[in-house]
Amino acid sequence: MQSAQLSRSHDVRALVDELEPLTRSVDKPIVVDLPANLCFRGPTEVAEVILANVLVNAIQHGTGTVHIGFDIDSIVISNPICKMGDTHGFGLGIGVVQRLAQRMHWHIEHVLEPEHMRIRITIA
Repeated sequence: MQSAQLSRSHDVRALVDELEPLTRSVDKPIVVDLPANLCFRGPTEVAEVILANVLVNAIQHGTGTVHIGFDIDSIVISNPICKMGDTHGFGLGIGVVQRLAQRMHWHIEHVLEPEHMRIRITIA
């Protein structure tokens, strides 16, 4: 891995801005509730790929507003899940995300609740 860079919460906000045309077209806004001083080590580009993949999955397979929050040492992405229809893809995206997260020393956990999906990304 390249030398560590410092990624900041504004990088997440910039990514959300890039996804805005997609979120607007499907009426699934993203709400960002991250501390302004949130920082994590690692290449910004890798962090963006991980977060973008998780966000696009939330947009494509969930319903309603996608929420990005923070809990102790984790970024938490959640949104309501579809109750009807096939929400499963080929799983290629999550495989890429898991491999990249491992390289960043991050841990990704999927928490399926009755009406919500939460992805907890523990950042090292």
